[in-house]
Amino acid sequence: MAGRAELRVAHHRAGLLRRVRPRLHRPSPSPADLRDPRAPRNLADTARKEFGTLDVLVNAAAINTREPIANVTPELWTEISDVNLKAAYFLAREAMLVMRATGGGSIINVTSINMEIGLEGVSVYGANKADLAQVTKTMCIEWAQYNIRANCISPGFLMTSLSRPLWEDTDRASWILERCPLRRPGMPSELVGACLLLASDAGSFISGTSIRVDGGLVAGSPWKSVPG
Repeated sequence: MAGRAELRVAHHRAGLLRRVRPRLHRPSPSPADLRDPRAPRNLADTARKEFGTLDVLVNAAAINTREPIANVTPELWTEISDVNLKAAYFLAREAMLVMRATGGGSIINVTSINMEIGLEGVSVYGANKADLAQVTKTMCIEWAQYNIRANCISPGFLMTSLSRPLWEDTDRASWILERCPLRRPGMPSELVGACLLLASDAGSFISGTSIRVDGGLVAGSPWKSVPG
């Protein structure tokens, strides 16, 4: 990617937007409640009015509440799914409508390796991410005629606020590290390379696929346990 990009950032946490703003070139934060059905259209319209176009959408917002299936209520299912799946689906749709009118673009949906491996307590989150990966394939097929590419980035176990309970649990942290060939958690910044590839002309013939950024975890596990 040559030159600088103008960026509109939407997030449900206004505090996070304030923290990232100094690090971006011409950022335009837009706090939004992604559970609000009006949010996707409002965000797309704001981006179009401010920049005249919308070249890249990164659907990265996610929430989770860890509960066994026996404890999941219809209300909890809806609360989690409204952000992880419904908002992402309609944000992509609204972005497509802008991109279709302005020559194309790239849609990047952030999923998770939880769509490929089952873990207790994350049944709703895992289902949401699997659904998002599947619908991304349909986006690829339906929107290619408008020069719009759609792909997924599938992170492994990163060190984030959402995954903090895992890393604070000694047994679970050891379980992860024993199964990850790189023997460490990933960092959010390590998603940047895949994101830049899919957003830029370097990835102009990549569509309908998913790139894992998981330290090799889904590929398999080493025989030896973590030293020490």
